[in-house]
Amino acid sequence: PLDVTVILMMIFVLLFFAFRSILNVKSIFSAVPLATVGGVFALSLHGMEFNIGAGVGFITPLRYRVALDPNQSSSATSSD
Repeated sequence: PLDVTVILMMIFVLLFFAFRSILNVKSIFSAVPLATVGGVFALSLHGMEFNIGAGVGFITPLRYRVALDPNQSSSATSSD
């Protein structure tokens, strides 16, 4: 249990250094477990079992969520 706590704290710190915002880090930490629970519920609702394809489906959105840079503004919204 202590190892998991230390690892989660390290991930929290790394995400904070990447995003420079506690709010964004809290958003990631709360969205990932909720999305996982929803995904498992959807699998069971459709009578599917957890397999490699489902695992890849769980990991891929997580990768994109963490890779997004909240400080980048869209070119459509910039006026310069």
